[in-house]
Amino acid sequence: MRPPFWAIEEELEALSGHFPAGIDPYGTLYAILEGGPGGHTVLVWAPWAAGPEAMRAILSQPFAGRVILGLDVSGGDATPLAALTKRFSPRATLIVDEGEGLAHRFPGGKEIEAEEGPVLVPLDDPRPPRRLRRLAPTGLVYEELRLFQPWESPALNGAQPRPGSPLGAISQAAGSLAYSAGLKALTPALAALHEGLGD
Repeated sequence: MRPPFWAIEEELEALSGHFPAGIDPYGTLYAILEGGPGGHTVLVWAPWAAGPEAMRAILSQPFAGRVILGLDVSGGDATPLAALTKRFSPRATLIVDEGEGLAHRFPGGKEIEAEEGPVLVPLDDPRPPRRLRRLAPTGLVYEELRLFQPWESPALNGAQPRPGSPLGAISQAAGSLAYSAGLKALTPALAALHEGLGD
């Protein structure tokens, strides 16, 4: 369920008392968590409802550099992630998905309209991908093409053979390493990512 804009503003007010935070044109709420000296910038992209658990995972262990927590209010669109990745230029992006464990690749796919609703199929399927017109909580209107290119990043400790989030290619296109992890695996996934980056 997509939150109304007033709910995003209320959460921004609560976060701003502890961290630099803001709302971008797509309604994405982000917070900037500063770690120790050195290190890299890591973007954690999580669904709106997973915000508290994602924040706890980030704060549960020391890190160098900074972590940007971006809370997705779109329900899984690629366009808001592309905008935040471009804004902060992270060295790596960790996308919270519905899978188990940590993933470092995705074979590519597209979302098509089927009788049973939207379905993810391989890229070589002849049916066209869904092209949607979206309205962000801020009032911004944007187009969303549900076409996802293959992506792969170097494997980290604990990486699973499962396919990762389709959105990883969005981060890679902006020069960011891409990974995804289930919410329950977020803490060890972050530890593995910081270790892999040398933070």
